[in-house]
Formats: sequence, structure tokens, C-alpha cells
Amino acid sequence: MDLDRMKGRWQSTAGTPPPASPDLLRSVAARAATLHRQVRQRDWVETAAGVLVSAMFAAFAVSIRQPVARAGAILVSVACVFVAVHLYRVRTRRPTPQDATLRAHCELELQKVNDQIRLLRGVAWWYLAPLVGSSLVFSWGLDSSVTSKVVYTLCALFLSLGIYAMNQRAVRRQLLPVRDALRDTLAQFDTPDR
Repeated sequence: MDLDRMKGRWQSTAGTPPPASPDLLRSVAARAATLHRQVRQRDWVETAAGVLVSAMFAAFAVSIRQPVARAGAILVSVACVFVAVHLYRVRTRRPTPQDATLRAHCELELQKVNDQIRLLRGVAWWYLAPLVGSSLVFSWGLDSSVTSKVVYTLCALFLSLGIYAMNQRAVRRQLLPVRDALRDTLAQFDTPDR
């Protein structure tokens, strides 16, 4: 958020400026900017990894003779594309209008943070289920020992639990504090000036 630009627009409007303190607004703006940067970086890393994994499994789909493993390889490739598209859609679905008021901008930032909270809380269905499920189809379709398939399955499930836990921790430690700060800022807009 460009605080100086918003402040100028805010001061040029009729009426009294909202009572939100400049320090709180700067803090919220800084936290929102940091969050947007982290989300973009996460999305780019996930997309780059997805492109590599998708290409690798597409090559497996062409070269592997076992039909179930081939289907699993195709599913992994499709799951990687789905994950990348889902991340992009959530990140970009709420563009910030240039003429937004300060309050509208804070409300939009709150919606974006809530979108990220929902995204990470739902990581089991949109990320883990497609990727792990399709990789298990691939693994179990290969001509390998049952022991190696069971070990792979246990490792995949253990890794999934770790990824799920990390995402929930990110919600608690990173997103909820930003959401609370935005809510506090919005509450100050509703507080009468004394």
C-alpha cells in the first residue's frame, strides 16, 4: 500500500480523516507488503517446482509401460498444474483499485489475508490430496516390491503431515497477526473522533 498516496486522497476527501493512527497504518502497510512479497515468492517457488515435477512425470508417462503407473504419472503432472493455477488464482483474484479509499484498501487487504488463511487451512484438499494421491497411484503401479511401495506410502504420508502442520503454523504465526492488525485498523475507522 502506498501510504503517502492514500493519505493525500484521504485528506482531500470531505469530512474528518478516520482516527486510525499513522503508526498503526504504517505498521499494517509494512506487514501487508511483507506478506504479499512472501506469498509471491512462495507461489513462484511452488510453480517452478511444479513445472519441473510435471515435466519429469510427463516423461515417465511416455516411457513407462505399466498402465497404472503411467496413469499416476499423468495425474501427478495434472496435479502440479492444478496447484500452480490455484495459487495464482487465489493471489490475483482481488486486484487493488487505484482509486480505493484508505478504508476500502484496508478492507481489501483483510479479504486477501482471509483468502490466504483459507488457502493454507485447506492445503489438505487442494495440494496434498492431488499430489500425494497421484504419486501413490504412480508408486503402486510400478513393478516394485510391496515393501518399497509401503515404505514410499508411509514416507509420503509422514511428509504430508509435516507440510500440513507447517501450513497451519504459518496461519497462526504469520497470517492471523496480520489479520488482527487489519481488523484493529478497521475498528479505528469506526471509532468516533474524540
